[in-house]
Amino acid sequence: AVIEPRTGIARLNADGGVVSAVNPNTTGAGHYRAVQPDGKILIAGTFDTIGGVSRFGIARLNANGTLDTTFKATLNSGAMSLALQSDGKIVIGTNFNTFGSGEQNCLVRVNSNGSLDTSFNPRVDYEVGSIAVQPDGKIIVGGTFSNVGGEPRPYLARLNANGTLDAAFNADVEYEVNAIVVQPDGKILIGGGFTDVAGTPRNHMARLNATGSLDTDFDPDANETVTNIALQTDGRMVIGGQFTSVAGQSRGYLARLEANGDLDPDFDPGLETTAIHYIYALAAQADGKVVVAGYDHFECLLNNPATQTLTVSAPNRVRWMRGESSPEATAVTFELSINNGSTWTPLGAGTRIAGGWELNGLKLPASGKVRARARTTDGSRSSGIVEAVKVFY
Repeated sequence: AVIEPRTGIARLNADGGVVSAVNPNTTGAGHYRAVQPDGKILIAGTFDTIGGVSRFGIARLNANGTLDTTFKATLNSGAMSLALQSDGKIVIGTNFNTFGSGEQNCLVRVNSNGSLDTSFNPRVDYEVGSIAVQPDGKIIVGGTFSNVGGEPRPYLARLNANGTLDAAFNADVEYEVNAIVVQPDGKILIGGGFTDVAGTPRNHMARLNATGSLDTDFDPDANETVTNIALQTDGRMVIGGQFTSVAGQSRGYLARLEANGDLDPDFDPGLETTAIHYIYALAAQADGKVVVAGYDHFECLLNNPATQTLTVSAPNRVRWMRGESSPEATAVTFELSINNGSTWTPLGAGTRIAGGWELNGLKLPASGKVRARARTTDGSRSSGIVEAVKVFY
């Protein structure tokens, strides 16, 4: 393979080769990214320029990898987390309490053009390293903070959509939270450096009920920090981090759990366990394969097959069924094209059903294309888009 210089961020082909035409050229690392529905890519990290243009901590790239000059958000500190809302606004976690020239806190929200959303001021007092947006718009944040909105909320908190503290949610986590994933049933998976939740031993991973109380039936027992969680549609989850054992069984930095938290014995890549090889980031692809990255390595691992079908029933219903190792998704939408995909018209948001999503009450034309799209996340560093397209007559 041809080795090409890249700083901070690169785009790869499916076989791992570098896409030569894409070179954002950041001066610093791009640790976090979120793909927008329009194909543009939000990146956040510790860079201060992209392609010679000043952009500190947060930037947006066009789908071809060039800088989107219309997006001009600027942090006074490196970004530590990033989440995209369904309305296009962007929630950013940092480790310093300023944004641009205005005094803010370690959690800010910007509009789709990068301007500060001044109505959002949750007053988080220290680092926010993970963010998850619930389907109802509430925002769960994790990190090393101790106070939110003037109230004690160590390491984990939930905000209402307007940024005020959700006072009813108080999980009582004993140490930092690095990864957050909301399950389809509303339960919340968390990973991090903690060893206690609500006064109960929970080593580095736990599951909370939607209210914030501990799910006492879930206890994977990792021996070190869990930094990433990728949830599959079959309920199983791939976890990565610094651990070398799960449930007392040897697992070098990567493991798969059953839906109930038990270790999946059939998934064991056998990664080398050295101080520098721990999993820094992971993501589940649409085909079920798992991409993992560490301090000095990047690999794509096989997984069980991923399945999906998109169907149109008569003129009034579309249904998207997704199963096995397909990455779990949120914010499902359906669209229609009557010009072979040149333009798309929104049909509406999908409703969750057993094994997938559907949209009823439509009046589709005699023929065309429908597209289903959804957002995926690894609970910490990346958020992507999965989709399916169906021609119908």
